[in-house]
Amino acid sequence: MQKEVDNILVEIPEALPARVGEALSQVRAIHRRRVLRRLGGAVGSVVAVLAATVTLAAVNPALASQIPLVGSGWGACSTRLAMTANPAQAGLL
Repeated sequence: MQKEVDNILVEIPEALPARVGEALSQVRAIHRRRVLRRLGGAVGSVVAVLAATVTLAAVNPALASQIPLVGSGWGACSTRLAMTANPAQAGLL
């Protein structure tokens, strides 16, 4: 029985490689769109968080100085601004 199955010849159409290549290019395009959409969402989220942090720091420097990553840099910046009336004199501009 196994010998009969091994001797079956199936003809492969000439258009098969072209169709497979076309299908693979469509799959790559769909994958690229999904990856870019996810990446865009992640980058947008990071930008929104940074904008909110900078806005918070500008509005309320005392609260911003308590944020772990932002606090040390913003505390020094706001101290220099408080000492001088001109930001250019404080070395910030």
